[in-house]
Formats: sequence, structure tokens, C-alpha cells
Amino acid sequence: MRLLFLAALFFPTLALATAQTGSVNGAAGNISGTMTATQFAGGGAGLTGVPMDPGIATSTAALAAKFITNSSSMTNTSVNGILVASSVTAGSFFGDGQHLSNVAATFAGGTVAGQTSFVSTLTVLGNAFSVGGSTFVVAGGNVGIGTASPGSKLEVAGDVAVTGNINGQLFTKADCRTKCAASPCTLTAPDLNITNVTRTGTGSYQINFVSGVYSASPSCVVTSYNQGAANGFCVVDSNAQTSTAQSFDCRNIAGALQDDDFVIFCSGTH
Repeated sequence: MRLLFLAALFFPTLALATAQTGSVNGAAGNISGTMTATQFAGGGAGLTGVPMDPGIATSTAALAAKFITNSSSMTNTSVNGILVASSVTAGSFFGDGQHLSNVAATFAGGTVAGQTSFVSTLTVLGNAFSVGGSTFVVAGGNVGIGTASPGSKLEVAGDVAVTGNINGQLFTKADCRTKCAASPCTLTAPDLNITNVTRTGTGSYQINFVSGVYSASPSCVVTSYNQGAANGFCVVDSNAQTSTAQSFDCRNIAGALQDDDFVIFCSGTH
């Protein structure tokens, strides 16, 4: 007994190879064998040769927390500063998610509260979705506003207010079924995008568009009804085309100008 006391007094780093529980403080020696523990606490800066789970890597050379070897049994455990090289599966992730990438998630019912941002593509696997309890529906490739069953690519049930431009291809038509011998010509079912058709001389006319309707000069085609005059034809003057007006002439078979009835179609970018 006296020898054991003296050994412990002069060799504080000596420990028995039998089971040891509790803490060993103040030891400053080396253990030549293997030390096994369920957990190492502390900075871990002096630990070497410590085996790790191959699925876990660290951003620095030394682990600054503790080793968790049985990750499958982690419950309500917070792990900071550890990068996982393989996949991580969890019932839920908490936080703003700014460092998460390649996250695959499926919402099978339930509610997502608060403001949610998606920086990549959001795919809805169902056949429709609505927003904010209002009737905004995407179903079958169609978008409905104010209706839950849109029948066209865009269907709006209600008034539409537009403060800017609606860009696209615009078609206009001026239909004059009686011979135009005075200005302005009398049109059948006037197009709202046309101001009028004026007669600038015998057989010479100009179709005038509402300002801003066309962003560039449209393409127009005109034909004669041949009801109010002798057989003839009408042709657009390619040298007198702007985004607000198009000129055209009507002529008889001999090529002389004559007043006529006509229909003119125009198409251009709105």
C-alpha cells in the first residue's frame, strides 16, 4: 500500500489499465496504448490520431467541439462549425437556410408560415396552386385571375388596368364598303386602334393609327371591293409608311387613280 501511495505521489501520470471513471485532471504524460471514451470534451487541440466518422469533415485542422460517433441517434442536438461531406437527412431544418444547397424538399400538405424565398426553381408537382386565399390559379398550363378554372393561357374575370404597354403583335382593319369620294371615309365597324381613313386626292388615301399603338411601321395589305367603281386594284405606298400612318392608292385597270371601296389590313409590333 505504501508503494502505491509513493507511485501516485511521484508519478501522477501513471494510471491503471483497469476501468477508470470520472475526470483525471493535472496529468501531463503520454499514454502509449489506446484510450477509448464515449465523448471527448474541450477544445481537442492536443488530441492526435483520433479516428473520425469518414462522413464528417471539419473546416479547420482540429475539431473545436466534441466528436459524435453515433450520428444516427442525434436528437435535438445542435452542431456548429462542422461540414458534412455526404448527405444529411432530417425531419426539419431550422434557421434562414442561407448556407444550405442542393436541398430536396417535398411539401405534402401543411402550412409554410412566414416569408419564404426560393433562389432557384420552385416546381409544383400538383395540377394547380393558389396564392393568398385569392383566386390566382395555375391549372393545366393556364393562368386564371378571378377564376378557378381558366380556359385560356390567361383568363381574367374582372377589369384589367394597365399603366404601361402591352407588347405583342397587333392587327388592325379598316373596312370601307362604299366608294370613298370625300374625307374622311365611312368605315364599317371602325377599329378602335384606327383614328380614321382620309382621302388626300382622287384615289389616294391614308389610314391613320392611334398614336402609340404601333412601335414601328406596320405591314399593310389593301384590296378593292370593286363594288363602287370600275374593276381596279389598290396598293400600299411603300415610301409613305410610318408608325402612325400608311398611304395607299386605288387605280383602275388602265392604272389611273380612281375613288374606290376597299379593306386594308395592318399588322405590326405593339
